[in-house]
Amino acid sequence: CALSPKPLAATEGYYTYTVSNGAATITDCDESISGAITIPATLGGYPVTVVGKEAFRDNTSIKSVVIPDCYTTIEPAAFRGCTRIQNLSLGAGITSWPESWGSNGAFADCVNLFEIEFAPGITCIGKYAFENCTLLDTLTLPSTVTSVGAGAFKN
Repeated sequence: CALSPKPLAATEGYYTYTVSNGAATITDCDESISGAITIPATLGGYPVTVVGKEAFRDNTSIKSVVIPDCYTTIEPAAFRGCTRIQNLSLGAGITSWPESWGSNGAFADCVNLFEIEFAPGITCIGKYAFENCTLLDTLTLPSTVTSVGAGAFKN
């Protein structure tokens, strides 16, 4: 019985990633990244489609995030506790994200987040996705949204 090999991690710039089925997943980010960031569309020549679980968690130097259209998934707690993020722009490829567990939302505890821009096409916002984003002031949900998970905008 042969086991599937575990994807090998590689690093490019600030990002650690794995490749599976021809696409990359960001699994970690160097904590020295800061300011306004646009997450890369390719790493190591592979298209990046996933921001992995806890990849940017607790980075307190990022001020704004743009996630390009090529991304399809934001895993639980990907940006949790990134307390200085003020602006977030989610690309058109993010149509939904997996259900989080407990209070492990993708952008939970981003306490300075005040503006979110959703690209048209998003259909579902995950549980606890923006929990404790207490300064959230500007939010326009596209008409394509059909489901908002429990506690998505709690507190």
